[in-house]
Amino acid sequence: MEGEQKELLKQKLFAVLPAIVSMPFYRKKYQIEGLSNNAAMDYIVDHFYELPFLTRNEVKSIASASIDDGRCSRLMVTGGTSGISNVIEWCDEDVGIMTGQIEKRLSELGVLAGNFMFSTIPVGMSIYGVLIEVINKNLGLRHIEMERLHKESYAIAEVLFEKYKPKLLFTTPALALELCYSPLKKKALKSIEIVVVGGAMSSVKDLESIESELGCRVLDLLGSTEMCVFGLKEKGCEGFHLHEPETVILEIVDRDERGKGKCVMTGLHNKRMPLVRYVTGDMGYLRDQCSCGHKGRVFCLTGRISDTCYLGGTKVSSDCFEHLAKALGFNTTFQALFYPNKNPQHVQMNIVDEPRSWSLEQVTSAMLETNLALRSKILDGAVSFDIGFIKEQDLIGLNERGKWRRVIEQ
Repeated sequence: MEGEQKELLKQKLFAVLPAIVSMPFYRKKYQIEGLSNNAAMDYIVDHFYELPFLTRNEVKSIASASIDDGRCSRLMVTGGTSGISNVIEWCDEDVGIMTGQIEKRLSELGVLAGNFMFSTIPVGMSIYGVLIEVINKNLGLRHIEMERLHKESYAIAEVLFEKYKPKLLFTTPALALELCYSPLKKKALKSIEIVVVGGAMSSVKDLESIESELGCRVLDLLGSTEMCVFGLKEKGCEGFHLHEPETVILEIVDRDERGKGKCVMTGLHNKRMPLVRYVTGDMGYLRDQCSCGHKGRVFCLTGRISDTCYLGGTKVSSDCFEHLAKALGFNTTFQALFYPNKNPQHVQMNIVDEPRSWSLEQVTSAMLETNLALRSKILDGAVSFDIGFIKEQDLIGLNERGKWRRVIEQ
């Protein structure tokens, strides 16, 4: 590493280096157990881009240790990409660093203080719930919350919408699509000016449908599970505009000839649990600037390392299959196999459970709230779907993070 590049990296790592070299886990992981603190810090800077990646289980272990010794002041429980919940800790100081970035970008987008916000995501229970909490605190948005919008709750939601006339709706892509075709559309949703959907699995078609049906601006939000970085994407943007001044190092590794590769993050805002060289599970590429003219790097998401497939041109998350298994009363340990080269219109879902009868009608009914696009393609015959039942030992082998993949390309 050249001198100038090394100095810049050292400046970025300065805040977290003392924490890293003081933790036995990192000393063992990076093989610096016999070095003094200063020598260990120099080693990390010199060999930063060669350091081994942290696995999700290792991140979980570090968080648990922080809880046990009383170093954490805030907890967040999140569902990881593997479907296994992780306990992540971060402190109020770390939150403060993030809020300035979020506040600035949302203000630029016209989210003004004093407006009411309606959310279907519980505050504090996930990365997006925490973001809602941050928005409330820093932008003065008054918050209305419903955990889910079920048919029986539409009447309640309608009263809330008509009473408070919220301008901002914060929800998931699936629920936003559901709202487009709900009884709320014609009456209660007239006040909505901006819809923020929390989740990077939205397809372009989904976002266009929401925008067209609700007649408002739609923002797609990207957030890492560990709160390392946020990105917002609007119609016409090439990717997610990243908000990453000095709080994160984002890299793309194992690139192919087109520059697409695995996303690796180092979180510098969390001094109590620095995440060094952590593979998030996202696949994509970086651009220095978006064609829309907004300054700053852009992350173009192309999928997940092992949790996404394309069926009939539609991007499908593993969450869709998990929700389907739950709705049908099956075990949620499964693998969805798809065949992009041999048969791109077919998916085989293998569930670890005793064989049971099922029908395609049951499947499409259960998909109503989890993936409308996939449901319509199955009904139209554009995608064929089958369920098989297997033993746990028949699951296809572990991936590099120590878990079996939920979605597998054959």
